[in-house]
Amino acid sequence: MFNLLPKDTVFFELFENIARLMVAAAGHLRRLAKEFPQIDGAIHSIRKAEHDADDLAHTALDRLDRTFITPFDREDIHTLVQGMDDIIDQIDALCKRIPDATTRFAAYGGIRFDRAWRIWLSH
Repeated sequence: MFNLLPKDTVFFELFENIARLMVAAAGHLRRLAKEFPQIDGAIHSIRKAEHDADDLAHTALDRLDRTFITPFDREDIHTLVQGMDDIIDQIDALCKRIPDATTRFAAYGGIRFDRAWRIWLSH
């Protein structure tokens, strides 16, 4: 059957690839928690997934601007792509804070231990 409307499957491929990266980033976050405090590899993997997802999100949004007929509503496509990208961005933001928080926690814990030890010794 002849169809006057072209079928653009590229959007669906982009959605699937962004979703794969989103799931991968979440998996790397879980690995980071399991392997803590050896977190460098997981952080690197999360940052790479976030960078790759950003590239795909930009590709999808650029294509959206250039495509006359889309597989579904333009606003829905934009919301879907932005939502998936936001999830990966939040995972990336969390993993960027973990090393700093760990250093602060260790320093704070060390101070508390030193004070408690001095009090113990003084009795």
